[in-house]
Amino acid sequence: MMGNNKQFKLIFIASFLASLSYGVMLTLPVYLTKNLNYPVSFSGEVISLGVIGVLISIITLPSTLKVFSNKVLSSFGAMVYSLAIICIITGLQPLLFLAGFLLGFGWGVIYTMGPIMVSEASNENNRSKNFSFISAFNMLGAGIAPILVKISLDVNIDMGTILYLASSISILSGLLFIITRLCPVTIFCTI
Repeated sequence: MMGNNKQFKLIFIASFLASLSYGVMLTLPVYLTKNLNYPVSFSGEVISLGVIGVLISIITLPSTLKVFSNKVLSSFGAMVYSLAIICIITGLQPLLFLAGFLLGFGWGVIYTMGPIMVSEASNENNRSKNFSFISAFNMLGAGIAPILVKISLDVNIDMGTILYLASSISILSGLLFIITRLCPVTIFCTI
């Protein structure tokens, strides 16, 4: 049982960053239609592949958890998510379809594993509080990201740069999930 408050902080921060990165993807249809000039129906197809990715990740996670730790899977989800963003940046249609699937798959892994990590680390006295915190951090990240994208576009930061930043944030999230595993022996847990 983890139970260390510093580890909870890292899980919450990692979940927030993953949500922030995901929130940028809420603007994906706009990017596909305005920046890459794809028809609206194409962005719908890409998003629908994301839904399939979510379903596959959630269906396969129980058996995968028997082989890999939850922190490894959370980090994997963040890395898959980051790869998806790189596929989007290319603008190539086949990679955009792959990106849609990978976005959904990464999302499903991250947002299933975060609460599992919190559940494992919590005891009866703090479980409700910790679930409230992880939910709040997830909603904050996903909710604020489209606003940040709008502000960034208003100050002439192009969407490609925003996507690179989202990819970097996702990688950072994955690294934080890894650090929670190493927390008892690393300096990172002094925050």
